[in-house]
Amino acid sequence: MIQIIRGGLGLMGCLALLAGCGSRDPYARDDVWYPTNANAANLAAMAVNPNDLVTGHGDPKQSGAAHVLAVERIKTDNPRKPPAGHSTTSGL
Repeated sequence: MIQIIRGGLGLMGCLALLAGCGSRDPYARDDVWYPTNANAANLAAMAVNPNDLVTGHGDPKQSGAAHVLAVERIKTDNPRKPPAGHSTTSGL
């Protein structure tokens, strides 16, 4: 019987200690760091055209045909072999 009373008192003590944690929510406190979008603002300041961060732009010098052909070769399971003298291993 004494063990039950001690267990109940211990449980009540733990609950009383944990009741103070409700005011420690890090998203509701003013004394902790919170996001300010500083990283996005710095990136926009460094970019020549900040709209490029939203949508990119193409390169007028390249049509993309070589990239499409490479993807098509991989899709059809017919990739090109590397040129002679080039290694394809990492050496590990």
